[in-house]
Amino acid sequence: MRQQAPNSIHEPHKAKSKPFIKVKRRDGSVTTARGREAQTLAHLIEAGPAGDTSLGFSNAKWARRTSGYVFDLRKLGFDIQTHMEQVEVDTRVARYVLAVDFDVLETGGIQSSGGAS
Repeated sequence: MRQQAPNSIHEPHKAKSKPFIKVKRRDGSVTTARGREAQTLAHLIEAGPAGDTSLGFSNAKWARRTSGYVFDLRKLGFDIQTHMEQVEVDTRVARYVLAVDFDVLETGGIQSSGGAS
């Protein structure tokens, strides 16, 4: 039988809690976005009325599927407009603009997104 070294300390693995944003809508309903969707929502709130492009999101190390995160936020009831912009002769990118019709009640674990473009 193998014995543990007398000085070794084994702590149970602590699961990291996912980032979240809890909001209250004008109609009184409460919604919570978690994980990448919460980080995307925070990024859009920070970007303000100008919104941000998919290129701006790519500056955030966590943002890999911006359109997917936006899709999921829309399913949660967030009003996010998409405007296509020409950035080069043959390249267009999406600009996402959040209509803020809610109050943020609580947040946790949100990483800074690095700013909007």
